[in-house]
Amino acid sequence: SPLGEVEPDEFSAAEIIRRVMLEWQDAERRPEVADIWSSPGIGGRSRLLCRGRFVAGPPDVDRRYTTFALGAILFHVTFFMVACGDFLWRSHRWVLLSTVCCATLTLIMFFVTAFSDPGIIPRPALQLLVPGLQEATAAAIGLKDKRGGRREDLLRMGPNSTIMEELEGQGYWWCRWCHMVQPPRAKHCKDCNCCILKEDHHCPFLNNCIGQRNYATFYGFVVFLVFLSASFVVGISLWLHFEQRHCWEQFGKCLESAPGTMLLTGAALLLDFVVSVLLLLVTAFALWHLFLIIWGRTTREVLTGRLSEYVEEGNSCCSGRGTSLIQGSAKVEFPDLKALGC
Repeated sequence: SPLGEVEPDEFSAAEIIRRVMLEWQDAERRPEVADIWSSPGIGGRSRLLCRGRFVAGPPDVDRRYTTFALGAILFHVTFFMVACGDFLWRSHRWVLLSTVCCATLTLIMFFVTAFSDPGIIPRPALQLLVPGLQEATAAAIGLKDKRGGRREDLLRMGPNSTIMEELEGQGYWWCRWCHMVQPPRAKHCKDCNCCILKEDHHCPFLNNCIGQRNYATFYGFVVFLVFLSASFVVGISLWLHFEQRHCWEQFGKCLESAPGTMLLTGAALLLDFVVSVLLLLVTAFALWHLFLIIWGRTTREVLTGRLSEYVEEGNSCCSGRGTSLIQGSAKVEFPDLKALGC
């Protein structure tokens, strides 16, 4: 948001820390980041799974889209193997093997992208609770040892007008939801309720944001999906042409003697058409992102027109992942708030 556009919040970073301290004051162990992630003001709506080893989107936002996408891939692959597997193994083995490889790589990229940290920027309270996290975050957003990236700056609920006037000239903004300085090219995702480094978009089919740390695997998923769709179309077409030709030449007789075969053939023909259309759409989508990679832009930057001189040419989301700032197993160390002046 622009300078000064700040929504009031019930808790400052200091108050959020006090509340977490009260919640854990009688605990027998020190909490980890994953333990306090769901506390208001600490994390967003993204989920930390398996003590933070995996990061996923909100459970109630895109579940239907994600289930549909995964189910569609598995259904088409299963149908392909059941209907055409034996024929292709005997006559066109390379098509079958390439389909299996593409399906395996597509699913791997699907899960890696869906359960990886896209580049979440920790909120101020969390930065103060984990030793070394404030310094690591300041370095990641380009404010190490600079105004706007110091510990005392994190305790403010609103922007410092003097600091923000200086930083906005360099492409920084103030996030009125996370109440912190947002670096150039980062965006706040309202679905995940987090600021994401080099955020490209939020993908409903993967139920995760696509940003600096998982854009490469996302693009890999799209590319392998193109190859998987192409191998599916080729395999089904070969099966229809060589194995099921007699059903088309003797349609009436085949329909009377083997209705199951005709039903299978009709289903294969329909799926072949659907996947052919999907192949065209996904190929266009892959070429669009290839253009963005070459140009060094993100989808959001192009669609919103927020392009500035501080964005380096060629600095795309594939330029480097960086280290994740969200370490779910990291131990929380409650700071001395009095020493911080709170």
